Amino acid sequence: YLSWLKVIKNSPIVKIRDVNEGIKTLFLGFPKIASVLIVGRQHPGETMSSFFIEGLINRLISQDAISRQLLEKIQIVIVPLLNPDGVICGNHRYDKYGIDYNRSWGEINAPLAIKNIRELISKFPNLRLFLDIHGDEASRINYAYNQKKEMAEESRRFLSFIKKHSSDFTPLTSLPFWLRKLKKVFSRETVSSAPGINAVEYMRDKLGILALIYEISAFITDAKRSSKTGEEMVDALNDYFAA
Repeated sequence: YLSWLKVIKNSPIVKIRDVNEGIKTLFLGFPKIASVLIVGRQHPGETMSSFFIEGLINRLISQDAISRQLLEKIQIVIVPLLNPDGVICGNHRYDKYGIDYNRSWGEINAPLAIKNIRELISKFPNLRLFLDIHGDEASRINYAYNQKKEMAEESRRFLSFIKKHSSDFTPLTSLPFWLRKLKKVFSRETVSSAPGINAVEYMRDKLGILALIYEISAFITDAKRSSKTGEEMVDALNDYFAA
């Protein structure tokens, strides 16, 4: 991760800002019509998230025709690794203090990294979309869904563009019962019991924007395939903001 950061730091289209405690925020493009925020690795053990974001950023800094077209329209702000302490400790879901970041977004005493992102987004010009990238050990599909009825049509529109460019992706209107049960089995010490507001709920309800969790399957994707999925997101975003 650190070696990769050194490489992309040399790109003229990337600005890197230190948030706190080694957490980096990357800024690419211009907010001509919108801004997009993408967060990875809230749960430190979900490594597919990092490979996805590496693929996404590598594609953007390649400055191919689609990437240039996209970044002329929108600003993309990316936090590749939100929970570095958890990664260093070898935790799957928590930080070094036993806190689940993705159940802390509504807390007054949320982790500092989350507080800083909440402050950062208050200054964003025209934030329109939030993507929270995760890994799913239970599912055999890559998927995303939005539970807010008011956003259902917009969500379907965006997900249709992801599906168009990614054969591994399955858009869902809701999380199926069987998948909810499997996720509880795989993470029963946390998912089934941890209260609190997650990132998508905070962005969706507090800011009224389209906010989605994108889950990358640990069964069907390795590092290379996860990276390719991130590359394909560039095409989906370009179509979405062109439509």
